[in-house]
Amino acid sequence: MDATHLEHMRDFLLVMGCLSLLFTYLLLQLHQDSSRSYKEVCAPVVERCCFLFNEIRPATSQQREKIAVKSSLLRQTSLSRWKRAVQLVIDRQAKQRGLLLFICLFLIS
Repeated sequence: MDATHLEHMRDFLLVMGCLSLLFTYLLLQLHQDSSRSYKEVCAPVVERCCFLFNEIRPATSQQREKIAVKSSLLRQTSLSRWKRAVQLVIDRQAKQRGLLLFICLFLIS
């Protein structure tokens, strides 16, 4: 292992340790603020962890390819909010001009 890999690993472990302490503190605070036992406080967390470890699995390469194709198609077909707003204003102005033109032609004839 090179030095940069070891530094990244050390930083990762430091962050995970801090998150673990913070999470433990939050569970303790939740237990003290409520009149529930530790088992009742920790049960939802344990259920979520079991779900993450047992039910969620990594995507296969075929699934990843399908996801990549779908996301690229979505990026190509969907407009940003800004573009949609500008397009809406342009369409409204065009309709108003068309209506005004129709009224003018109607009044002239």
